[in-house]
Amino acid sequence: MAVVRPFKAVRPTKNLAEKVAALPYDVMTSDEARDMVKDNPYSFLHIDKAEIDLDKNVDIYSDEVYNKALENFNKMIDDKIYFQDEKPMFYIYTLTMNGKSQTGIVACTSIDEYIQNKIKKHELTRKDKEIDRIRHVNTLNANTGPIFLTYRSNDEINNIIETLRKSGVQTNFSSFKLNVINNIKETFSFSKDLNEMVQSIVNNIPILQQESKCIITLLTILQKLQTQYNILNMEIPLIIYQGDYDDLPSIFEKVNGNGTTLSRYDIYAATWSQIKFDYNDTTILEFVDAKYTDMIERTGVEILNYYPGQVKKEQHINLFEFCFAFGKQ
Repeated sequence: MAVVRPFKAVRPTKNLAEKVAALPYDVMTSDEARDMVKDNPYSFLHIDKAEIDLDKNVDIYSDEVYNKALENFNKMIDDKIYFQDEKPMFYIYTLTMNGKSQTGIVACTSIDEYIQNKIKKHELTRKDKEIDRIRHVNTLNANTGPIFLTYRSNDEINNIIETLRKSGVQTNFSSFKLNVINNIKETFSFSKDLNEMVQSIVNNIPILQQESKCIITLLTILQKLQTQYNILNMEIPLIIYQGDYDDLPSIFEKVNGNGTTLSRYDIYAATWSQIKFDYNDTTILEFVDAKYTDMIERTGVEILNYYPGQVKKEQHINLFEFCFAFGKQ
């Protein structure tokens, strides 16, 4: 049997509940969220999607966003918008829409039982989204994103809920209308932050993709390393060779004696991106564009200053791109 426990909720005061209530953070863009909270400083989106209170150019996965969420959360508690119950409790809620009602219980369940599949998963989630919410929860030290679960109907529980419902409702309000927005293409661009680092590690170690505890531990360790050593801004030493081009392979073999073995072709090819020229063979140019388009669609990586069809339109490539496309013919 699954473990279900009461908890001491942090919740809005009765008179502000309607203004605090907000849609889930991931059903809208940042700009749409900014529009939703205009003239409403109480909206939970100031906590759940805190980039709306920062400059539009700020990376939504940067430390600045999580720290802003914590700042907003603490301020709303200090301003008495939220209060915490003194003792652990179970909470009952009812949602009504188009004449149909759904009643449920708000409670705490076990992460271990979720991982062990005692609590069945009802959907597959993206790892970058999981990491984002883990960081959000860790920074605020609060569960800001409840998980929707179901349980088999139980007459005893149903009777208790119905009795409590009839005894009176503490908070009641009519919420907003949901504007359904279609055909939104979500993009993910890599940035220099802990989310990217963890995502890269998880992607390259498949076993981690099934181990949420490992991801939480990994993120916690990296956060501590970042705090103590500022690992995201560490400088990596480089050796810049300025000499005869034909001597480069021999120099590299001596410098990289204990590293990954590369052929002389590999070493020469690494420099070809610097050799650029105009070219108008449509077939070659289309192969290069196709290479970048496939990379974007397959990995989600954003290529800086590149747009679809750019190479064919501008007719300007480098030697590496030319050799790649020539080999495809």
